Amino acid sequence: MECIGARNFSAMAVSACPYWRSRRKRSGNKQNLLIHRYNSWCKSLLQAMCSSSAGNETCVAVKEEFADEEDYVKAGGSELLFVQIQQNKDMDKQSKLTDKLPHISVGNTILDLVVIGCGPAGLALAAESAKLGLSVGLIGPDLPFTNNYGVWEDEFRGCIEHVWQDTIVYLDDNDPIMIGRAYGRVSRHLLHEELLKRCVESGVSYLSSKVERIIEATSGHSLIECEQNIVVPCRLATVASGAASGKLLQYEVGGPRVSVQTAYGIEVEVGICDVPCQEWSYIPVGGSLPNTEQKNLAFGAAASMVHPATGYSVVRSLSEAPKYASVISNILKQGHSKEKISQSRSTENISMQVRGRTKGHNSIPRWMARKLNSLEKREQRAFFRALSEQLVVQSLISRELNEIRPTRW
Repeated sequence: MECIGARNFSAMAVSACPYWRSRRKRSGNKQNLLIHRYNSWCKSLLQAMCSSSAGNETCVAVKEEFADEEDYVKAGGSELLFVQIQQNKDMDKQSKLTDKLPHISVGNTILDLVVIGCGPAGLALAAESAKLGLSVGLIGPDLPFTNNYGVWEDEFRGCIEHVWQDTIVYLDDNDPIMIGRAYGRVSRHLLHEELLKRCVESGVSYLSSKVERIIEATSGHSLIECEQNIVVPCRLATVASGAASGKLLQYEVGGPRVSVQTAYGIEVEVGICDVPCQEWSYIPVGGSLPNTEQKNLAFGAAASMVHPATGYSVVRSLSEAPKYASVISNILKQGHSKEKISQSRSTENISMQVRGRTKGHNSIPRWMARKLNSLEKREQRAFFRALSEQLVVQSLISRELNEIRPTRW
């Protein structure tokens, strides 16, 4: 374990390369050499990052920067440094948002919708909403897509760079399960450029900044407070900034605890003469759903739209974006004054608004949550969570039994 110093608390443990460590005995000489080099690289990188930050900023964000312990775990927890290394990989091929999108005009203009977060979910929702005629602003750091996204080929035919026709699941080494579906890896570059193109064509504006908090103004509008005291007013705010969005969203109390998948992958040429691609992934799954009593909406991983078995959410986020945007557009285009719309957001059932009724007391988030998290999807989440917990327990029991050695008297 490597200890990373952090401001306001003593130290944070980061496991160095757990994936490789668990597989060393199974590797040949060349792979062992690669493992040794990678572990050395990890150690030197940790030391370099920490030494460069000594006395000023820390190399790992402190727990106080997150809403609670679960939010901290979603962001990376004890593996946070590796998450940050993954996020800051160099992706020269991807365009900068600031070079393609017009700047949000900060002033008296009130946007219809502000989408917080510039990942696949945020870009897709912003583009779909603007395409329906809404004035949409996108706010978040101007960072490239660094994660590799896995998809079923029949669900996601565009932007795929490689397809594996045979997919096998191993729950037991001696009894592999053939899935019978082709599995693809999405091109990060093509996906980023396609979603950015849609944002450009639909007229999305952009602000490269970190959102500090969302405030409800007395007028009923939302005020998006960003770094450097920049405030962007809007009629509706939607958070699509990833799973660790607890500072901007409220989540249900008493829900299941978040679980985490981690993996390290590396693409090498035969003979390991070059390393064209490497990735370390940290995927929080499960956890509570957003609280439907709040006025702000959630989308993507922030709305717990992560598949409970695979850990991926890009397919669902992109497929749900048009429907989600359509509902938001219908809400904001109602023939009410802005004041009446703001008031209705917390008092009227939107599904009844669309039918011309005025009764009901459900908020927009509650209605949207029902659309995104149907009974079938909730049952799916519960099923996969229970299954994964059972597999973990069985694995631990099996491991303990294998470690028991007979004693001779």
